[in-house]
Amino acid sequence: MTQVHLTENPLQCNCLLSWLREMPSHFVHSALDSSSVVCNGPQKLRYAPIVNVPDKYFLCIPPKVLRCKQTTYSVDINQPLSIFCEFDGDPVPEIKWTRPDGHEYNGRNTSTGAYEVTQNGTLIVDGVTMNDYGEWKVIAYNKTAPDELSVTVHVVTTTGSTLTMSNTTTTPKPTTTKLTTLAQNGLTAAATPELTNPNLTTATTMYTASDATRLSGEWMDSAQTKIANDSGFLIGLMVTAAIISSFVTVSVIAYCLMKMFVILTNKVSNRAAA
Repeated sequence: MTQVHLTENPLQCNCLLSWLREMPSHFVHSALDSSSVVCNGPQKLRYAPIVNVPDKYFLCIPPKVLRCKQTTYSVDINQPLSIFCEFDGDPVPEIKWTRPDGHEYNGRNTSTGAYEVTQNGTLIVDGVTMNDYGEWKVIAYNKTAPDELSVTVHVVTTTGSTLTMSNTTTTPKPTTTKLTTLAQNGLTAAATPELTNPNLTTATTMYTASDATRLSGEWMDSAQTKIANDSGFLIGLMVTAAIISSFVTVSVIAYCLMKMFVILTNKVSNRAAA
């Protein structure tokens, strides 16, 4: 190659153009000795003839994630999501989005399945799934050190009339209760618990609630109620028997005392008569 034409090229005067400075001087001068060979960027050097730009300005600016429109998103499952961020750097940084499970979506203007990274670095998800729940990372990188920012995505799932956010811990259902019926409006549920007492044969629990997030219940156990009633009856009988027994004992003692008194009285009378 003996000749190269650089005019009318959108030259970015940064570290990536340093190769021109490293070429043999006679070639560089012949290629650049023209006021028509100008910088297209960065902005402060735009339209400046390359031959007039000092070496110190041929720099690269580290990438920076300036900001994201939001850093926390709550999205219904299967609904679309767009995350817009602004970036800076020279050369213009490439963009990489990393899903919470480590899957990467790399490069501007790329599309992978339900995921797309636009030309300006915006992440578009056609329909979020539980794989999207958690902390996403957006990374901007060029020839220098990368920069990153975290964005948290909450996935909201709908079950019946219940809204459950994926990062909310719910109280587990008791393991001894099997839910058998559920009505959406008014929410009435009937449950049959597993019986751990061999003396109990049947039991029913009724639940009522104003919504699907709260259930309150009260046992209505016929077998337990019967046992409790029988126990009360037996206790009553025992108390009554004790009272009657005490009364009989007192009566017998009184009778014996009266008998002894009569005998003693007769003996005293007989001695007096003698």
